Amino acid sequence: MNPEGKNARHYWEERLSSDFSLAKAGDRRLGLAYNWWLYRARRRALDRSLKALALDVRGKRVLDLGSGTGFYVDYWLGKGAGAVTGVDITEVSVRNLQQRFPKAQFVRADIASEAVGALGSFEIISAFDVFFHIVDEGAFRRHDLLHRGDDVVPRPHELGVQLHLVGAQ
Repeated sequence: MNPEGKNARHYWEERLSSDFSLAKAGDRRLGLAYNWWLYRARRRALDRSLKALALDVRGKRVLDLGSGTGFYVDYWLGKGAGAVTGVDITEVSVRNLQQRFPKAQFVRADIASEAVGALGSFEIISAFDVFFHIVDEGAFRRHDLLHRGDDVVPRPHELGVQLHLVGAQ
């Protein structure tokens, strides 16, 4: 994903600074129309997953890892999440998302950093197309964000969706 051999932050900072849209966040070879189609398909898959789990998002605390251009932040807020915290490795994402979603909180951090582990507890943690970008798995596992004694229900099999419901019944 990083053909230029740059560090991840620099790579994504540069890529999203030139065009803060799904055209750059998704598969840039296929263009904006295709990426919009793909993200709509992912939204439908996520809707089906939440329905199958009988999960009501309203009022829940959501952590969105790798927020990028905010597609899933918008999704969670639209579903009535009580609080959404987005984490992204780039300043360009955090700056744009703070302007677009003033009711949400955004943090610039590598998702494997201790800063993410210190954010507190969440009832829903989403990480779409993010885990395969982790370059230090040991650091990610050290803060054990996904397993704090609660039930974790992964649904990674539908169109790359990685969703963890922490403490969900």
